[in-house]
Amino acid sequence: MRDTSELSAALRALLAMVMVGSSVAAASLLTEYPVFTGQAARYAVAAVLLWAFTRARGRRMPSLTRRDAGWVVAVALFGLSGFNYVLIEATARVDPSVVGAVLGSTPIALAILGPLQERRPVAVRTVGCAVAVTAGVVLVERASGPLDPVGLVLALLVLVGEVGFALFAVPPLRRIGPVGVSFHATWIGAAQLALAAVVFERGELRPPTLPEAAALAHMAVFVTFIAFVAWYGAIARLGADRAGLFVGLVAVTALATSALVGTATITPATVAGCVVVAVAVAAGATRRPADARPPELIAPGREAGGP
Repeated sequence: MRDTSELSAALRALLAMVMVGSSVAAASLLTEYPVFTGQAARYAVAAVLLWAFTRARGRRMPSLTRRDAGWVVAVALFGLSGFNYVLIEATARVDPSVVGAVLGSTPIALAILGPLQERRPVAVRTVGCAVAVTAGVVLVERASGPLDPVGLVLALLVLVGEVGFALFAVPPLRRIGPVGVSFHATWIGAAQLALAAVVFERGELRPPTLPEAAALAHMAVFVTFIAFVAWYGAIARLGADRAGLFVGLVAVTALATSALVGTATITPATVAGCVVVAVAVAAGATRRPADARPPELIAPGREAGGP
């Protein structure tokens, strides 16, 4: 690390991906609950928490300019509502491990597209580490089952949503910060998913059971409110390319939490995959490549959103 801000950013990325990985266990409690309804509620609660967090700090939530609005709507459409929809469709056609393996290539995509978006050189070191992270994720996921062509296309669309969730946020991060992007993306995503719930789940609406409510609360507080702000704060300091390496830790955390609840088994191969991911993330994120200038997408003091 070159300075404490980079160390802080790396810890934010780590926190965000651990929170996202923990959602696997929470999601296992929601298999019988209407998906769009549940996700709409999750994002709506997170939006309220983000607004309250900003007000409690004596700040105003930054408003969206017309240009920012386009980017944030894209974040919500591709990274939130669209991501949830294609993820459901993909896992209905292929084994979730296949989808996880495809998602494991997210670091490679961000290592290449992130610098191109910011008009700086692609760092060979970061790309190499991203390839290693992806290889480790494939070992962790142990993809199996029939490879349905439509399911594979849907899995690729899940990947597009994950990449878009990071890259579409970069331009507005410069002006409204991580909390601002997170707030506006979550309320817009909640509105989009609520509309989908009315259209597709109108006959399935019901109050959640206690375990379902607990799972939705976990996803709203930890996987959205905390993880989104931490993730966008990391991107703002490290850039999408180096922050993207941490996406590989989702598979590691998901394996650990699934093993704890008894839905997954840890094997020598998965342990090896976890080690590869950890080493590659550390190698790529702890030292800035010589051919990549620091992005510093937001000015100091903008992290919490609002002036």
